[in-house]
Amino acid sequence: MANWLDISEQVTGLIETKRISSTLVRPDLFEYPYNNIIKDIKDGKSSEELYLKYTEAYNTALTSVEHINGQHNIDWIDLLTRAKVTQETGQKLATISMKMQNGDWDGNLANLRDVINQFGEGKTGRRALSDIVPMPIPFKKTGWEAYDVHLGGVPKVGLVIVSGNPSSGKTSWAVRLAKSHAIEHPKEIVNFYSLEMIDPEIAMRFKEIGGDGKYKERIQINCDPLNVYELINDAARTENLGLVIIDFADYLIRGEVTDSSMGEVYLALAIGAKQLNCPIVLLAQYSRKYEGGIPRPYHVRYTSLAEILGWMLICLYNPGTSFYKADKDSGKVIPIRPGEAYSLVWKVRGGFREHPGVSPGYIAHEFKGKQGWSPKGNWFHLRDY
Repeated sequence: MANWLDISEQVTGLIETKRISSTLVRPDLFEYPYNNIIKDIKDGKSSEELYLKYTEAYNTALTSVEHINGQHNIDWIDLLTRAKVTQETGQKLATISMKMQNGDWDGNLANLRDVINQFGEGKTGRRALSDIVPMPIPFKKTGWEAYDVHLGGVPKVGLVIVSGNPSSGKTSWAVRLAKSHAIEHPKEIVNFYSLEMIDPEIAMRFKEIGGDGKYKERIQINCDPLNVYELINDAARTENLGLVIIDFADYLIRGEVTDSSMGEVYLALAIGAKQLNCPIVLLAQYSRKYEGGIPRPYHVRYTSLAEILGWMLICLYNPGTSFYKADKDSGKVIPIRPGEAYSLVWKVRGGFREHPGVSPGYIAHEFKGKQGWSPKGNWFHLRDY
């Protein structure tokens, strides 16, 4: 394939000789100075004005198309776009290569994968608004009936933060989600990062919720002690990645867990979800200020960036395992029943599409010992609280 400059010359010549309409292109698709020529053509400049302003480039463009005949089947706009993407990808890879050779590269494989994916899809980093099809935030089914029915699933790309007290059932919740997703999406891999437990422990959790089958081959367990950037790099190596689950946030930090360090985790994972093109579900603890009762967004540990960056914010509340004196007031909000646990969904970016007039809200699940959260659940509103 010819280089970007050559194709820019040819397409400019084809436009100036009226063989391609200027309405089909954007100036930013062209190499300099042809980007400026196209802009002036679209602004209505005459051939004489173009010749006087860009004499050499203008003549080169016209000469380049003199021998283009019988090639009506060529998609020149696609050819131009791919030439531009190839050039820009080469420049990005050259920068990464130079950093590698100098020992300055940060090792961000997700960023490198993003560059390669854009090249494979023929995309540049910038897109004209006119080329983008407007649509609601895309969601994907999880296979977990309660969440698919009441929330529409999870964001196709984004950070989902699920917070809960110790022993409230966070891990069993994550295990249920991993299993459901693997069954629902038989061509996708689930990466489950259990930073607190070891392999046999997490395998036992999957055994406890019941069921067997080939879906287990598509759940990849990693119990290595990783920081947030190492985890994203590891996930970037996974083909057909459909979901990332992390149990839990504090273990991604080396040293003291602070507002700043936790904020870095939230930010890195929000960006990482876009680079990996899949949802990332992060389990987190409540802050020490939580003393029982209905957990709210401000109870999520180091919550400022969690509320901003999370596409979905869920608080788990399990009175059967996390009873506090203050819980005596919870019955005014949630009719606490033996054997029930609750997913309080405080935030869904783009709105609660399944229950727009009854939100935020909570899902009431049966909670059966080691089997944990039931597949089904009923929705109730929290809008007054």
